[in-house]
Amino acid sequence: MTTSDDDQFRDAAVAGKMIAASKNPDLPPFVRDMAAHTAGVIIDRLSEEHSPEEHTQEGQAD
Repeated sequence: MTTSDDDQFRDAAVAGKMIAASKNPDLPPFVRDMAAHTAGVIIDRLSEEHSPEEHTQEGQAD
């Protein structure tokens, strides 16, 4: 599944906000932990979409 550039920019912005929330001392610890986890999930998904393996496998379809 390929996402559009707009979706990727939106996801990156959300991840940035989650990282900021995870560092906010005014929030409860469980909220900071969940924000950090959510940011990690988003970043992993964005990283997987740009992995070199995906690009090499696209041209090798039988």
